[in-house]
Amino acid sequence: MNQKKKIYLRGAYNLYNFGDDLLLISTIEFFNKHLRLTRENLELYGSKNFESLSQLKFDSDLELKHSVEWSDIIYRINLKLERLRIPIQFPLVVHQLLGHVLRGEWLEQSRFLSFCQVVAIAIIIFTDTISYKLFQKALFTKEYINFLKQLDVIHYIGGGYLNERWLEVIIYEYITISLARSFNPKIKVIGTGLGLGPFKNRASLIIFSFLSEDLIICSSENQHLCR
Repeated sequence: MNQKKKIYLRGAYNLYNFGDDLLLISTIEFFNKHLRLTRENLELYGSKNFESLSQLKFDSDLELKHSVEWSDIIYRINLKLERLRIPIQFPLVVHQLLGHVLRGEWLEQSRFLSFCQVVAIAIIIFTDTISYKLFQKALFTKEYINFLKQLDVIHYIGGGYLNERWLEVIIYEYITISLARSFNPKIKVIGTGLGLGPFKNRASLIIFSFLSEDLIICSSENQHLCR
């Protein structure tokens, strides 16, 4: 293999969810021990929050590098607002902001204010990505887009990740995949060990169907699609 494969591991790990951390560890071990991938032919990227993984004292021949994430975009926006002395700061965790808009949970502020923040973030990122497509210049999203462009695979590793209770996560991941596909049409998106459902609401099923169009759920029947 002449060129390194670049895989972005996404999931609910590093949040002191022991089962999800074990799924991450087993995935990395599978790459290393079963597929015999090494640092010479594979680059792995994951969440920047390594607190719970460090508690497990997991060690591997494969290095898990820091990814570029939505929070990096929001951080840049907040920094720009601060420099312009505009007294507004956006929450870094976008999917929690979406959850507050959908269900009024988590954040101690009004749902209307959360909705305004979501719309403002969407407008800023949309405008910035259009600028990048037209002129190869962007104030806030350039690092994130360049990160997506160099990836070969986005790999969702489970566990109970896609269900109606966390509808905001499905919307968030759908936007993430859509952006990745927009700038990197050849990228492969796969899922292993994912808990799917329950889905009782028709709207939730419709949203999930959009996501699943781009997501290969790996099983014993379709392993060839996941290689």
